[in-house]
Amino acid sequence: MKKFKGRRKKSNLILIVFLILLLCISLGYAIYTQELVINGTVSGSANFNVYFMEALIKHSASEIDTTDTPNGKDEAEISSGTVEINTSAGADTVTFDVTLNYPGDKVLIGTKIKNESSMAVKLNDFKIKKNANNPDIKLDYISLNRNTEILNPNEICEYEFVVKWDRNSESTQQTPVGFEITLDYEQYTENPILEASHTHEEEESPEFQEYAIDIAGNDEISDSYTIYVGEERKFKAVIKSVYIDGTEKNESDKTVNWIVTNDTGNVNYQANGNILTVTGNQVGNVYLEAECEIDGATITETKQINVIEWSVIDETQGIISDGINTLKIGQYVDYDNTKNVNGETVTTSYTSTKEINGAGNVSFIANKYTTGWRILGISDGRLQLISANPVGTLPLKGTSGYLNGEDELNNICAIYGNGKNADSVKCINVNDINEITGYNPRITGDGEVRAKGKLWEYGNLVTFKWLTSSNLVAYGQNGASQNVSSLPFTYYDEEQKQFTTLPVGQTFSIISNSYNYFPATLTETNSGTLKGISTSNPLYPLLFTQKYWLASRYHGASSVLEYGFFSIYNNKVYEADLVASSPGSTNKSFSAGVRPVVTLSAYTRIKANYDSGNGDTKAKAWGIE
Repeated sequence: MKKFKGRRKKSNLILIVFLILLLCISLGYAIYTQELVINGTVSGSANFNVYFMEALIKHSASEIDTTDTPNGKDEAEISSGTVEINTSAGADTVTFDVTLNYPGDKVLIGTKIKNESSMAVKLNDFKIKKNANNPDIKLDYISLNRNTEILNPNEICEYEFVVKWDRNSESTQQTPVGFEITLDYEQYTENPILEASHTHEEEESPEFQEYAIDIAGNDEISDSYTIYVGEERKFKAVIKSVYIDGTEKNESDKTVNWIVTNDTGNVNYQANGNILTVTGNQVGNVYLEAECEIDGATITETKQINVIEWSVIDETQGIISDGINTLKIGQYVDYDNTKNVNGETVTTSYTSTKEINGAGNVSFIANKYTTGWRILGISDGRLQLISANPVGTLPLKGTSGYLNGEDELNNICAIYGNGKNADSVKCINVNDINEITGYNPRITGDGEVRAKGKLWEYGNLVTFKWLTSSNLVAYGQNGASQNVSSLPFTYYDEEQKQFTTLPVGQTFSIISNSYNYFPATLTETNSGTLKGISTSNPLYPLLFTQKYWLASRYHGASSVLEYGFFSIYNNKVYEADLVASSPGSTNKSFSAGVRPVVTLSAYTRIKANYDSGNGDTKAKAWGIE
């Protein structure tokens, strides 16, 4: 800041000489010069009345008027900081406190000075006092011109001050800083009285023309951003400046160049002017830089993106994390299937008819299920939820149930996927269960293929062949064989999409893919070495203590062909037969619950609702936003 030396000492000396002369010759002429102090008081002749008549906080293209009354106090909140101005009408000192938000932040303050003296005065300078030792926050103003800064009686002069935080500051602490500004003036005695322009704005000082870029993600300005793998997010480069001519200079038409640096992470991106669309691709850190040239100078801003996704931290305990939150399998999440993204009640419903399921009519209504949703696991880095209980019960019977059951189960579950943050929905199937338990029918818990050496061995090719018109035999590729005891023999014709009787003299082949197992042993017996998930695993009570359908068909070959659906029943993966091949497509029926699985979108954010016991009950579910 520039320093100005006045002629006050000389004036005081002249005054003393004049007073001596007055005493000696009883004649004289007194000239008063006022010594100003930084406390808002004025001492000296009553003929002088020069003061701050107004203080304004200027923001953007408008001004927030905070003209003070005697001993009053006004306060204004602005986006570039907070300013409190204390001034008393008729005083030559204005004081204010400033709290700026970040390095590079600024605020503009405008003042009006009035001379109500009976004589002209010359404004020498301002005396500045700062009440906090923070060298990075400074007050700048346009220095006065000693030769022309003249205020005639009743004239008004306008000045602007800028308080700014050095953009290169390493400090991030928001510390309030106070300033006192006191007028320094003297009587003007020269003739003629000069005409002067008394508007002083910062356009006269090029150092105030500084610009900055803020990178805002979804209208939010932050030091860094978090984005999930698969999530798309838009970033906007907002060009800002300090105030010039009392308004914020608009540079929105300037083109920004984007630079994306993939560090440990990776994103896909596409630039469109000042907008950058980013999609998370690989977990890690990525840096965005916006660059723009204004008035021959290049300005840049860099922000960090943390690309994250959900992953398993402890498989045994069922602990998962996205790097920010840590959750457990089976905990409740506040997904609301009864309200859509707009908060409106979901009114969708679905009726399964006897014609389709083979058993009878049954209806499902989305907003009638209210018992909550629990964490099932992770799919492609996204959270998967399962209904805490079946949303209802569906009967399936015979050929209609077998042929239509899979679509029917998914159609029912679809009405529960309209809640906020839902990305997709399906009925849970046997592959989901096998992935969780670790079951592989080719290598079960005892280390062997399921039903090794038998006709119904998993993956065994079984061919049904007539030896005589009344003797049909099933031959397995694994060497097993068995006579078909009951005729006629029917099978499902994949080409015709229907069940049909096998004519004498023809053959039919099928690969057996049925199985059942307990989740702990991964075999068909519930005793033995733990190979899968124990009863203490949070997944066990979530998945194996209720009766419900798995939306997966099977067919098993022995002396008869059996067609049906996998289910969870009696604490195990169970085969629910619906059709038997002999004698003559015998129909069977089975009823079980329906459990939808909802995959949340990559935009979903998890938040804690409680300090402890988060997710243990529906009432303490993790929040989502």
